[in-house]
Amino acid sequence: MSVNKKVITWQQFEICNSDKRNAFESMCRLLFKHTYLNNINTYHSNANNPGVEIEPVLTESGKRISFQSKYFEKLDSSCYSQIQHSANSAIKYYSGKLDVIYLYCNLDLTTTSKTYVKTVSDLKNNGIELVLISNNTILDQVIEEPAIASYYFLAHNLDENWFYENITTSLNALGTRYNSKFNVTTSLNQYLDLFSCNDDAIKFLNGKKLEAIRIIKSHRWKYNENRHFIDSLCRFIKNLDDVTISTISDCFDWSNRIKSEFSNDFARITDKLNSKCKELDECESRKEKQKIKREICILQELCEFDMVLEFEQIEKNLIRNKMLIVSGNAGTGKSQLFAFNSKKAIQNGLNSILVLGQTFINNQYVESQISSILGINYEFDEFLYIIECLGEIHNQPVVIYIDAVNESNYRDIWKNGLSRIYNKIKNLNYVRLAVSVRSGYESFVFDNNVINLQASQAITNIHHTGFQENSIEAVREFLNFYNIPFYPSFSISYELTNPLFLLLFCKMYKKEYEGNNLFNIYMLFEELINETNNELLKENNILINKNILINLRKLQ
Repeated sequence: MSVNKKVITWQQFEICNSDKRNAFESMCRLLFKHTYLNNINTYHSNANNPGVEIEPVLTESGKRISFQSKYFEKLDSSCYSQIQHSANSAIKYYSGKLDVIYLYCNLDLTTTSKTYVKTVSDLKNNGIELVLISNNTILDQVIEEPAIASYYFLAHNLDENWFYENITTSLNALGTRYNSKFNVTTSLNQYLDLFSCNDDAIKFLNGKKLEAIRIIKSHRWKYNENRHFIDSLCRFIKNLDDVTISTISDCFDWSNRIKSEFSNDFARITDKLNSKCKELDECESRKEKQKIKREICILQELCEFDMVLEFEQIEKNLIRNKMLIVSGNAGTGKSQLFAFNSKKAIQNGLNSILVLGQTFINNQYVESQISSILGINYEFDEFLYIIECLGEIHNQPVVIYIDAVNESNYRDIWKNGLSRIYNKIKNLNYVRLAVSVRSGYESFVFDNNVINLQASQAITNIHHTGFQENSIEAVREFLNFYNIPFYPSFSISYELTNPLFLLLFCKMYKKEYEGNNLFNIYMLFEELINETNNELLKENNILINKNILINLRKLQ
């Protein structure tokens, strides 16, 4: 559903945008990009760019184009003087470097006025064409762009404060499941960075080039006969353009570019490898065989350098796909993962949304409940369009995190709900959805469509295993944070690879646990029950030592 055409008026624009001039320039920037730049993001804009809003961009037609925006309250001679002043600046700084200026104006200009005619003539004499786009023509373009229409012509409060308040409210509601003071980074944090396409993801991707060069050079001493090839390969990798958020997918072509640039070298090395393998089969000398085997190993290593910048399929899927599902057992840190990454986005000046599964309390459509939870009073589709436009303005995807969908009162709402939301965002460029679910509940919250999309890798699925991949480092970090001495017996305890259990262990820690190889989860829960029981006795002024929790369990 798009914005009603009736509300796309300049009067409505003024109601919805307190800073009308900056909003108009921002809107025209998007319209210009969509209409004339084929949605590319690789244009440059300086503060107070002279004469035009952005540096001239070379289009596929061979023309160098830019735009200028002028928002006027009323039309008088000063308006034409402003246009003329901008045109003169464009001539001064871009004559010979610019072919067309698209002039956006909210009012209909009198193109026969002397000042305007002279402006057009002066530009033409310097090889620059002025194309006027004004008033209703602009509104007609807006009508064709539902995201732009929703953002600039609907009254909404989705600003920096709104996103901060959403994250703060959700983090507070998580309670002990989110630790704001301490976070152990796992590979899943990097996966969420890639899914978010944030600055950390860009650093990671560009860092792969440096790592590839380091790996290649670390073996350089073995490749005497191929030093020239090795040095050329390192220089080529170093000179590959760094990716940006706008060009992030270009990194997937790095490996193909290496294969193409050095195809003759790899063919020569492969031929030599085959020759050495044949020589090995025919060789009878044991000493000579050992020498040939060493040469074969070196040649095999050289052949593998064509894959030195190849990306794993999971990395490609995270960057390309619009939806991510994170599954994992209870206590593995799914909530901490979503909370940490969504808060990091806000702290870095980006936009992110965190919604908790526990706040979906009825069987209404997921979309209407999200609107209610977020306090928005317009259609969910319009909400998506608004954050799509916000994402494009900041050139950064907006991720909607929905944590623990299995904790909703009515789990069936997700079966069709997630498919509907996916169908809404799959054609958007700057909106992404990340969902977490406890392992074992997938069949209760996913319909066949979502299951099939995961199987085809159109939706990315990653499994959170807690700290199993880095248990010693994670346990040590936790213990250091809580000032608990580290003992080898702690690192081999399987229970301590579960972040929730590890947190409880640190909070309930006692001196006698040190070096206790018999320590187990039952001891911990016994301590936790006793501690909670004592707190209940104290809060209710009960002087007699009773085990309230055990009695409550008996009543059930």
